[in-house]
Amino acid sequence: MSQDNQYITVQELCNCLDISKSSIYYEKKLPKKDLKLSKQIIDVINKNKTYGHRRVALELNINKKRVLRVMRLFNIKPLITRSKKPRYKYKKGESRFENLIKTICPIRPYVILATDFTYLRFKNSFLYLATVLDIYTKEILGYAVSTRHTQNLVLEAVKYGLSKCKTLPLFIHSDEGSEYMSDAYINYVHSQNIELSTSDIASPWQNGFKESFYSQFKLDLGAKNLNRFDTLGEVVGHIYKTIYYHNNQRIHTTIKTQPVKFRNQELAKWSDVCCDRLVSKKMGT
Repeated sequence: MSQDNQYITVQELCNCLDISKSSIYYEKKLPKKDLKLSKQIIDVINKNKTYGHRRVALELNINKKRVLRVMRLFNIKPLITRSKKPRYKYKKGESRFENLIKTICPIRPYVILATDFTYLRFKNSFLYLATVLDIYTKEILGYAVSTRHTQNLVLEAVKYGLSKCKTLPLFIHSDEGSEYMSDAYINYVHSQNIELSTSDIASPWQNGFKESFYSQFKLDLGAKNLNRFDTLGEVVGHIYKTIYYHNNQRIHTTIKTQPVKFRNQELAKWSDVCCDRLVSKKMGT
């Protein structure tokens, strides 16, 4: 105690409390780390406006629980979120083709392609987008845009998709919409020696690969406000740009990377397997 008992020193106080002097000046590191991480999260979300905590964690290569905690702590949310869709009751009927892929799980690229089209509203009219997805790599292989939804629209997308395949797929899956049940479409698929698979009537969840893709794609595209563009050409250019973003930049949580990067990794892996088998065959093993 100091003279006249006017004050007590820090060391004397620590002695009284039986604690170390260094603990008085200790500053927790976690708040500083959280603040630094929050800035990194915001940077990622500014570049990827629909990213949630899982994709942010993959981008930053850290634990998703930590990202979620910090996002909640600083009230950080994706800049664009999807709204809830109304539920519909579907009337079932007899399907013309079978769902051949519901019990198949592909283990390499170019086994099962899924195709569908959607509509986009622009200046009191509709624009239609057909796409072809490799369900293993999540890559959009083919796409076509038109002001009309016809068999030519879906055929153009499929032909473009097949032209980008290293090997022809075993199956192409779609719903039983009139565009996909046209003679031109069916004959073309069969002429390529590809099995035609369709969802059961009134069962859109059986083509959930495409339902999921379009739901996310429209968010990334900003489909609710396409009138911000002046011309149809600008909208089409933005669609192509968003497809490129999906394939080359956007992380998919199932494969934990970008589709094109995943596809290249898988093709390299399968190439190594084929080489190993060839060497073993030549050596007689």
